[in-house]
Amino acid sequence: MHAALAFLGATLLIATNAHGEDELGARGLRVKFGEGVALEAVGRWADALDRFGDIARVRPTPEVEFHVGLCLDRLGRLRQADRAYREARDRGWFTAPLVVSEANERLRDLDARMPRVTVGLDGDSRNVTILLDGERVDGGVVQRLDAGPHVAIAARNGVPLAAVAFSTQERRSRQITLRVLIRPIDQAARDRPIARATASR
Repeated sequence: MHAALAFLGATLLIATNAHGEDELGARGLRVKFGEGVALEAVGRWADALDRFGDIARVRPTPEVEFHVGLCLDRLGRLRQADRAYREARDRGWFTAPLVVSEANERLRDLDARMPRVTVGLDGDSRNVTILLDGERVDGGVVQRLDAGPHVAIAARNGVPLAAVAFSTQERRSRQITLRVLIRPIDQAARDRPIARATASR
């Protein structure tokens, strides 16, 4: 880890100079990097993320992306950390083997830690959409989530029919069932005139 930090500083300096940035701009990035490393060392992960995020928007090197992922990881934002580690690995595939190795190690650890949830439907599932934290997912398919509170909703034509609030923990799996018991009357049926019986003569 310490080797990766030292390599990050050297790479950042070379990258800024190679792109012709003025020394003031390069110095500013180096200062932010140093601040980020210092904040990581004392566990101030949110503040460190701000620093590395600022650097990544200007010079998204594999090393910087790795530190973005590390901060997200420590903050419990595991899905975002997964994406950042993958970005670091992909960017460094041919130029930063140390980053690739560390990113792969972190990805394996994340995969083991991330909670798994499978959402299923019980009842009338015709034209029902499953939303997990507002994102559409397929029923019966394992989803990887962050640890913490979540909400699963079954909806038809945008109308919620069932909902379950639940929590997840790292290294745990859960099965969530949404019970759709009543199928709402569709608009056509609602608007259809009611037939009235008439006496025959």
